[in-house]
Amino acid sequence: MKKAYFLLQVSTVLSLLLLSFQTYLATALFSANETDKLALLAIKGQITQDIHGIMNSWNESLHFCDWMGVTCSRRHQGRVTLLSLERRGLIGSIPPQIGNLSFLRGINLAENIFQGKIPQEIGRLSRLRFLNLSNNALQGEIPGNLSFCSSLEVLNMSINMLVGKIPNNLETLGMKKLNALFLDSNKLTGTIPKWLGNASSLVQLSLSSNKLHGSIPVQLLKLQNLSYLGVADNNLSGVVPPAIYNLSSLIILSLAVNQLHGQIPNEIGLTLPNLQLFFCGGNYFTGWLPVSLSNASQLKRIGFEINHFNGPLFPNLGRLNALERLTLEGNQLENMEGDNFNFLASLTNCSKLVALDCGSNHFKGHLPTSIANLSSRLEYLAIDGNQISGRLPDGIGNLIGLTSLILNENFLTGEIPNSIGRLEKLKKLWSSNNQLSDYLEKFQVPWEIVL
Repeated sequence: MKKAYFLLQVSTVLSLLLLSFQTYLATALFSANETDKLALLAIKGQITQDIHGIMNSWNESLHFCDWMGVTCSRRHQGRVTLLSLERRGLIGSIPPQIGNLSFLRGINLAENIFQGKIPQEIGRLSRLRFLNLSNNALQGEIPGNLSFCSSLEVLNMSINMLVGKIPNNLETLGMKKLNALFLDSNKLTGTIPKWLGNASSLVQLSLSSNKLHGSIPVQLLKLQNLSYLGVADNNLSGVVPPAIYNLSSLIILSLAVNQLHGQIPNEIGLTLPNLQLFFCGGNYFTGWLPVSLSNASQLKRIGFEINHFNGPLFPNLGRLNALERLTLEGNQLENMEGDNFNFLASLTNCSKLVALDCGSNHFKGHLPTSIANLSSRLEYLAIDGNQISGRLPDGIGNLIGLTSLILNENFLTGEIPNSIGRLEKLKKLWSSNNQLSDYLEKFQVPWEIVL
């Protein structure tokens, strides 16, 4: 009898404990759910314009996990894991309560008009893997508290109005999982942090279009997985560390519009075999263009414009079968005596070529008839500001894709060939400061003509 009574008491106690635990779980779950819901409502409260009515779904008739742009966890019911409101035409600011969404793994608010400062409270989001705030109107400095987002892999704050230096606190991110850092098109100042060289997982680094100064740190040579390095349009100076040209994983290298000087290494086409886009225009680079460039067979776009390059162009450029754009204007390049524009002949192998700009160099002699064999996709051809003489080859009318033909400031003579009338897409023909006959009126097409 006593044993039965004892067992009844034990059973009663266990039942009460279980009920208490269930009540605790329910209360904790409700509390967590309420925290996430209140944080979302705080975000909604900071939206001042919603032209597409996205926030209309954020109401009591739906569970907040069903609100547009909100994704919740399956394992942890009622916990928000993704906030995705990109390209929604939203205007407003980001409230500090966003830091209460502690299960967030992703935030994408790109391509809206979020204004004001980025709240420091985002640093509470230790589970956050990607943060995309690009293409907004955010101001102030980059929050140093982001260093506490220990799981962050992608940080994109490009195309805003952020100021100040790149915080040294972010070094802790670089030493963990960060593989993409986009801070381009802001108003950031200071130098490129040396600690970026310790971000061993970094694959993409874009710091272009800021106000950064100083040199490119040699420490970046340690980024052996880097495929994209963009530092264009800053105030960087000095020589590019030679080791940068040995990062064989590079696909995009953008150094344009700075104050960099020195020479491009002769072996660049061998050390950067995966290079597809190479931009170094608007600097003070000197020397001959490297012959080995043709070994980087995946090159699509090359920009060498407005530097101090000299010497000849070599005819092996035709090996770049993927080449789409080649920009050489504003240098002191020349064709070797008697070679009759062999480099142009070689470019006839580049069937994907869309734009070729050889303007403002020291090329001279007669244009070869092989110019007629350039890609039919060619839209832009500029040979202005050189010392090119003779007549225009009749075969230029074969370039049926041309929209712009820039010939001015040369020594061209004779008449513009009748075949040019076949260029139905041509919109711009500049031929001033030559000795060409003035009879373009007979073509009766809506060109922008500068005689």
